[in-house]
Amino acid sequence: FSSISDAKPKEQKESLLQRILSRNRNQSAIQVQGMDNIMVHLGKCCQPVPGDDILGYITRGKGVTIHRSTCPNMQSLIDKKDRTIPVNWTVEVEEEFKVQLSILGEDRKNLIRDITQALANHNINILNLDIRSKDKLATGKIIVEVKNLPHLTRVINAISKCKGILSVERVEPASRKRTV
Repeated sequence: FSSISDAKPKEQKESLLQRILSRNRNQSAIQVQGMDNIMVHLGKCCQPVPGDDILGYITRGKGVTIHRSTCPNMQSLIDKKDRTIPVNWTVEVEEEFKVQLSILGEDRKNLIRDITQALANHNINILNLDIRSKDKLATGKIIVEVKNLPHLTRVINAISKCKGILSVERVEPASRKRTV
Protein backbone atom coordinates (compact mmCIF):
# COMPACT_ATOMS: atom_id res chain seq x y z
CA PHE A 1 0.00 0.00 0.00
CA SER A 2 1.12 3.57 -0.53
CA SER A 3 1.30 6.26 2.08
CA ILE A 4 0.12 9.84 1.81
CA SER A 5 3.71 11.02 1.36
CA ASP A 6 4.04 8.79 -1.73
CA ALA A 7 0.95 10.32 -3.36
CA LYS A 8 2.15 13.93 -3.41
CA PRO A 9 5.35 13.43 -5.49
CA LYS A 10 3.39 11.32 -8.00
CA GLU A 11 0.84 14.12 -8.41
CA GLN A 12 3.68 16.62 -8.86
CA LYS A 13 5.34 14.40 -11.47
CA GLU A 14 2.08 13.96 -13.35
CA SER A 15 1.36 17.67 -13.36
CA LEU A 16 4.90 18.42 -14.55
CA LEU A 17 4.58 15.81 -17.30
CA GLN A 18 1.19 17.18 -18.32
CA ARG A 19 2.62 20.70 -18.38
CA ILE A 20 5.54 19.65 -20.58
CA LEU A 21 3.33 17.69 -22.97
CA SER A 22 0.78 20.47 -23.31
CA ARG A 23 3.50 23.08 -23.82
CA ASN A 24 5.17 21.01 -26.53
CA ARG A 25 1.88 20.47 -28.38
CA ASN A 26 0.24 23.85 -27.98
CA GLN A 27 2.78 26.52 -27.13
CA SER A 28 6.24 27.76 -27.85
CA ALA A 29 8.04 30.74 -26.45
CA ILE A 30 8.96 31.58 -30.05
CA GLN A 31 6.79 32.39 -33.03
CA VAL A 32 8.49 31.54 -36.32
CA GLN A 33 7.07 33.79 -39.02
CA GLY A 34 5.21 31.88 -41.71
CA MET A 35 5.55 28.46 -40.03
CA ASP A 36 3.44 26.44 -37.60
CA ASN A 37 4.41 23.38 -35.56
CA ILE A 38 8.12 23.68 -36.27
CA MET A 39 10.76 22.45 -33.85
CA VAL A 40 12.48 25.40 -32.17
CA HIS A 41 15.38 25.45 -29.73
CA LEU A 42 17.44 28.21 -28.16
CA GLY A 43 21.09 28.69 -29.06
CA LYS A 44 23.30 27.52 -26.21
CA CYS A 45 25.98 29.95 -27.34
CA CYS A 46 24.03 33.13 -26.48
CA GLN A 47 21.16 31.95 -24.25
CA PRO A 48 18.41 34.30 -25.50
CA VAL A 49 15.63 35.30 -23.11
CA PRO A 50 12.29 36.97 -23.87
CA GLY A 51 12.93 40.64 -24.55
CA ASP A 52 16.20 40.01 -26.40
CA ASP A 53 16.25 40.91 -30.09
CA ILE A 54 16.36 37.50 -31.80
CA LEU A 55 16.74 35.82 -35.19
CA GLY A 56 16.10 32.25 -36.31
CA TYR A 57 18.51 30.02 -38.21
CA ILE A 58 17.07 27.05 -40.09
CA THR A 59 19.22 24.04 -39.25
CA ARG A 60 19.37 20.69 -41.00
CA GLY A 61 17.24 18.23 -39.09
CA LYS A 62 16.88 20.37 -35.94
CA GLY A 63 14.24 22.90 -36.95
CA VAL A 64 15.04 26.51 -36.13
CA THR A 65 17.74 27.61 -33.68
CA ILE A 66 17.07 30.95 -31.99
CA HIS A 67 19.99 33.33 -31.45
CA ARG A 68 20.33 36.80 -29.97
CA SER A 69 20.83 39.24 -32.83
CA THR A 70 24.18 40.20 -31.26
CA CYS A 71 25.42 36.59 -31.17
CA PRO A 72 28.70 36.25 -33.12
CA ASN A 73 27.50 32.87 -34.39
CA MET A 74 24.44 34.49 -35.93
CA GLN A 75 26.50 37.38 -37.30
CA SER A 76 28.73 34.91 -39.14
CA LEU A 77 25.63 33.20 -40.61
CA ILE A 78 23.64 36.32 -41.51
CA ASP A 79 24.89 36.20 -45.11
CA LYS A 80 23.05 32.88 -45.57
CA LYS A 81 19.73 34.66 -46.21
CA ASP A 82 17.99 31.44 -47.28
CA ARG A 83 18.56 29.94 -43.81
CA THR A 84 17.73 32.94 -41.60
CA ILE A 85 14.14 33.62 -40.64
CA PRO A 86 12.39 36.33 -38.62
CA VAL A 87 11.14 35.15 -35.23
CA ASN A 88 9.35 36.77 -32.28
CA TRP A 89 8.86 36.02 -28.62
CA THR A 90 5.34 35.08 -27.56
CA VAL A 91 4.13 36.60 -24.31
CA GLU A 92 1.79 33.84 -23.12
CA VAL A 93 4.44 31.28 -22.24
CA GLU A 94 5.68 31.16 -18.64
CA GLU A 95 9.05 29.48 -19.01
CA GLU A 96 12.38 30.05 -17.37
CA PHE A 97 15.55 30.51 -19.36
CA LYS A 98 19.16 29.87 -18.35
CA VAL A 99 21.49 32.86 -18.27
CA GLN A 100 25.13 32.96 -17.27
CA LEU A 101 26.44 35.99 -15.40
CA SER A 102 29.99 37.06 -14.66
CA ILE A 103 30.60 38.49 -11.19
CA LEU A 104 33.52 40.56 -9.87
CA GLY A 105 33.73 41.70 -6.28
CA GLU A 106 35.92 42.28 -3.27
CA ASP A 107 36.85 39.03 -1.58
CA ARG A 108 35.25 39.01 1.86
CA LYS A 109 33.53 36.73 4.32
CA ASN A 110 29.91 35.89 3.51
CA LEU A 111 30.07 37.19 -0.07
CA ILE A 112 28.58 33.98 -1.50
CA ARG A 113 25.97 33.91 1.25
CA ASP A 114 24.94 37.49 0.46
CA ILE A 115 24.69 36.76 -3.28
CA THR A 116 22.61 33.62 -2.76
CA GLN A 117 20.41 35.38 -0.20
CA ALA A 118 19.78 38.29 -2.58
CA LEU A 119 18.72 35.81 -5.25
CA ALA A 120 16.61 33.79 -2.81
CA ASN A 121 14.82 37.00 -1.79
CA HIS A 122 13.78 37.36 -5.45
CA ASN A 123 12.86 33.66 -5.75
CA ILE A 124 15.61 33.04 -8.33
CA ASN A 125 16.74 29.50 -9.05
CA ILE A 126 20.54 29.15 -9.09
CA LEU A 127 21.72 26.35 -11.37
CA ASN A 128 25.45 26.81 -10.89
CA LEU A 129 27.72 29.07 -8.87
CA ASP A 130 31.51 29.18 -9.13
CA ILE A 131 33.35 31.95 -7.27
CA ARG A 132 37.12 32.01 -6.85
CA SER A 133 39.35 34.31 -4.87
CA LYS A 134 42.73 35.76 -5.84
CA ASP A 135 44.53 38.93 -4.76
CA LYS A 136 41.59 40.08 -2.60
CA LEU A 137 39.20 39.87 -5.56
CA ALA A 138 36.41 37.36 -6.03
CA THR A 139 35.57 36.43 -9.61
CA GLY A 140 33.11 33.94 -10.87
CA LYS A 141 30.23 32.77 -12.94
CA ILE A 142 26.66 32.08 -11.91
CA ILE A 143 23.93 30.43 -13.97
CA VAL A 144 20.39 31.43 -13.04
CA GLU A 145 16.91 30.97 -14.47
CA VAL A 146 14.97 34.04 -15.56
CA LYS A 147 11.63 34.61 -17.29
CA ASN A 148 12.54 37.57 -19.50
CA LEU A 149 14.87 40.54 -19.95
CA PRO A 150 13.29 42.72 -17.20
CA HIS A 151 13.57 39.75 -14.82
CA LEU A 152 17.25 39.39 -15.77
CA THR A 153 17.76 43.09 -15.06
CA ARG A 154 16.25 42.63 -11.57
CA VAL A 155 18.61 39.68 -10.95
CA ILE A 156 21.64 41.73 -11.99
CA ASN A 157 20.50 44.64 -9.80
CA ALA A 158 19.95 42.34 -6.80
CA ILE A 159 23.48 40.95 -7.07
CA SER A 160 24.95 44.41 -7.72
CA LYS A 161 23.50 45.70 -4.43
CA CYS A 162 25.49 43.15 -2.41
CA LYS A 163 28.31 44.73 -0.41
CA GLY A 164 31.61 44.67 -2.29
CA ILE A 165 30.24 43.71 -5.71
CA LEU A 166 32.10 45.65 -8.40
CA SER A 167 30.36 44.33 -11.51
CA VAL A 168 27.73 41.86 -12.69
CA GLU A 169 27.40 41.25 -16.42
CA ARG A 170 25.63 38.84 -18.70
CA VAL A 171 28.20 36.58 -20.33
CA GLU A 172 28.41 37.57 -23.97
CA PRO A 173 28.43 34.90 -26.65
CA ALA A 174 31.97 35.64 -27.84
CA SER A 175 33.29 33.85 -24.76
CA ARG A 176 31.37 30.66 -25.53
CA LYS A 177 31.97 27.66 -27.77
CA ARG A 178 30.19 27.91 -31.10
CA THR A 179 26.99 25.88 -31.41
CA VAL A 180 24.47 26.50 -34.17
